[in-house]
Amino acid sequence: MSFIDDAFGTGIRPADVFELAPHPTFCFHTENCLVYRNKAARAVFGVDSLPRILGAENYDTMLRGLKRAKRSSIPTKYRIEHDNQVYLFHTWRTPQLAGRDVSLIISSAEKIARGTTNSIALSVARKETAAERERARVRIRQLKSEAAHLKRLASTDALTNLLNARAFMERLQEDQPRRGCLLYVDLDCFKTINDTHGHVAGDAVLQRAAGALAAGARSEDPVGRLGGDEFAIWARGLRKEEAEGLKHRLAEKIAEPFSWRDSKGGELMLVVRASIGIAEAEEGQTVSELISEADFDMYQGKNSRRTSLDPGRARELPMPAAPVKRAD
Repeated sequence: MSFIDDAFGTGIRPADVFELAPHPTFCFHTENCLVYRNKAARAVFGVDSLPRILGAENYDTMLRGLKRAKRSSIPTKYRIEHDNQVYLFHTWRTPQLAGRDVSLIISSAEKIARGTTNSIALSVARKETAAERERARVRIRQLKSEAAHLKRLASTDALTNLLNARAFMERLQEDQPRRGCLLYVDLDCFKTINDTHGHVAGDAVLQRAAGALAAGARSEDPVGRLGGDEFAIWARGLRKEEAEGLKHRLAEKIAEPFSWRDSKGGELMLVVRASIGIAEAEEGQTVSELISEADFDMYQGKNSRRTSLDPGRARELPMPAAPVKRAD
């Protein structure tokens, strides 16, 4: 990922933040290299190189403005004429990007009338007032907040507000190698609830189960929805014996009956149970192997419980292939 793809240390591209801004906006590397222009900039100034679009004199003015912004801790301004219009460029330097010794220079253009008294000379920047500096700081904070919000949306399951599968797998991968246990959760007979009461009831069950998992897990442990009615918890630092206690507490919490109203106002008591498998991370084990082991353990528990309730259904549930243990 390049520095421009991670401009705010959030994994969100500047295009996600600036693309729909009403004013033409340009992003420059601190070496004056143009790395991005938004939709308004493309509409007003085109997509050709800036020296060709602006001409030598105007482009030189822009470079001087960028140089001032690079050295200054407050926004600067410069003025350029283009297609018989005058544009006042507000230009500022962002803080250093997260984990990198580099900043961006942001330059946003505002069309002004000729002879505007508060416009500046081409090569002289006036000092900003305290109010203007504060407005710039507020806007930068807003942009960072918007970028962080977009990152949260990209990593969150919309129905349950847990981590989505991609984000959970990334957290799990980042933690390896590390001691801990993966708990693999699958709701029992979930299809029956969907078929009997409809998908709205099914969604309510998923949300209820997700809430139980989030409440039962420790604050430092990632909890995610892997898809459908399958969830996972990465219990950092726990041994399998300790994770067994967590497993039983979670299963009991999920199995608590809860009241749900259908679209006609009828009230139902819904109950769902979960099968939970555990795999303790081992040295040299891949994430895929860890998940397969937890998945296998979950299916063993599910089949064992079905067999105890109805021996005739012992072979009804297909088992995944047993995980292959690494040789010592």
